[in-house]
Amino acid sequence: MFSFGIPLILFVCIFVILLINYWLGAPFTIHVDYAPESLYTKELETMQEIAPLFILFLIPAALTIFFTRWKKSIVTYTWKVHFKGELKFPNKLFQVSIWFPFVALILAVAFSPIYASWIIETEYQYMIYAMDFYERPMHYTMERTLIASGVIAFFGVVSSILELWTSLETARAIRSVEQNRKVSAGEVVSDWFLVVFYPIGIFALQPRVNEFGLNDSVDREIEYMAD
Repeated sequence: MFSFGIPLILFVCIFVILLINYWLGAPFTIHVDYAPESLYTKELETMQEIAPLFILFLIPAALTIFFTRWKKSIVTYTWKVHFKGELKFPNKLFQVSIWFPFVALILAVAFSPIYASWIIETEYQYMIYAMDFYERPMHYTMERTLIASGVIAFFGVVSSILELWTSLETARAIRSVEQNRKVSAGEVVSDWFLVVFYPIGIFALQPRVNEFGLNDSVDREIEYMAD
C-alpha cells in the first residue's frame, strides 16, 4: 500500500486535478480567425498557472522510498547477516545504484513545473521560427529545452538500468538465502520478473522473505542446543 498503492492513487488524483485545471484554462476550439499566437500564449499562461501544482507529485514520489528500502533491506540482510560477509558482493555500488533512481525521480518531479512551461514556450517559439521560413535564428528557449530533454533522457535511461540491476540483485538475494549459496543471475529470471513487476510479485515474494527471520532464529536455537 505504501510503496505502490497509495503513490499510484495520489499520482492519478493529482494528474486529474491538473488536467481539469488545464481544461478550464486552455482553449480547445480554434476558429478560423483565431490567431495561432494567441492560442500558444493562452496555453503558456495556463501552464504557468497550474505549474506550481506539479510540486504535489513530490508526495507520491517520496513514498516510493518504501519499495527502495524493501530491496535494500533484503540485500543487506542476505550478504551481511545471513552469509556474514563471507561472500563477495559489490555493496558500495549497490548502495549508490539503489538510491540513484529515487533521487533522480525526486529531482525530476521538482524540475517538472519549469520543464512543462519550457515545452509550451518552445512550441510557441518553433511556430514563429517555422512561419519565418527558418530565416530567424533558433530561440534560446528551444535550445535549453532540447538540452534539458537530453539530460532528462540520460538520467532516465541510467535510472532504468540501475533499477533493473538492483531488482536482479534483490531476486538473487532471496534465492541465495533459500539455497544457502550464492546463486547466479540465470537461476533467478522468474524471481527477477516478480521484483520488477512488484505490485503483483510482492504477493509471491513477501511470504518467502518472511521466512528468513524464522529460519535464522531456528538455526540459532539449534546451534545453542548443540552447544
